[in-house]
Amino acid sequence: MSQSQPRNEPATQQDLEALFLRIPKPEDFELSPQEKRALEDLLAWEKRSAKMHWILGQPTEK
Repeated sequence: MSQSQPRNEPATQQDLEALFLRIPKPEDFELSPQEKRALEDLLAWEKRSAKMHWILGQPTEK
């Protein structure tokens, strides 16, 4: 028995649309105001934390 080999044909637009139901737009990757605020808070905490010694999970001032 011989098995038929799949042919390497270029993908069509319909093939790609079937693979990717929704292609994200650049706007989808923009941060919301809440996400921006959370990121700023995290970075501010990181800077404050770098100025402290941490002993058993408790901060102590340098």
